[in-house]
Amino acid sequence: MRKNNYWGKQTIAFAIALLALFTSCGEETRYSNSYRCNFRFNTDIHNNTVLNQVTNPLIPGIYVRVSLSARGSVRHVDLLTGTGTSESVPLTTAEERMQTYDMGADNGIIVGRSVYHGLLAFDAQCPNCLSENSGGFFPLSFHGNGTQMTCAHCHRVYDLNERGVVVSGEKGKKLMEYAAQYTGRLLLVHNKY
Repeated sequence: MRKNNYWGKQTIAFAIALLALFTSCGEETRYSNSYRCNFRFNTDIHNNTVLNQVTNPLIPGIYVRVSLSARGSVRHVDLLTGTGTSESVPLTTAEERMQTYDMGADNGIIVGRSVYHGLLAFDAQCPNCLSENSGGFFPLSFHGNGTQMTCAHCHRVYDLNERGVVVSGEKGKKLMEYAAQYTGRLLLVHNKY
């Protein structure tokens, strides 16, 4: 009787190990850790920005390029939508001034709500040109209706609604994706370790 119990426990342990292996593989490679990313934006304090549209699940297909700049001693979050609307939001609260921001490969991320996949965030640099040219500066710009990004260097076009896959040009890597979540108050974009 003990022998049957031993094989039963071994079978269960093996099944759990296989389940863990198959359910964790996609998550590990889905998010990029190549460049540090740590961005948080309080939509309660800044409740009238284009980032508020991104957090609304009823308005999919809107994407915003987010970068940081300084004007005097005040940091600003600079926003550019796929349709060309831009704004600059000063970070003036004590919490915001203390926050450390890491904005990917070169001070830029793209945040939006996919029609198919919910809230998404990507690096604003071309991953293929970065790897093929040992670094450098290869910014992406909005293309078409604001749901695609294009690289001026390699001419690849990436579809943001489809998790950043190459849809035109030479085949290659998809955009570097970061974890994105909205708590109802904070928009968070970060690496997933």
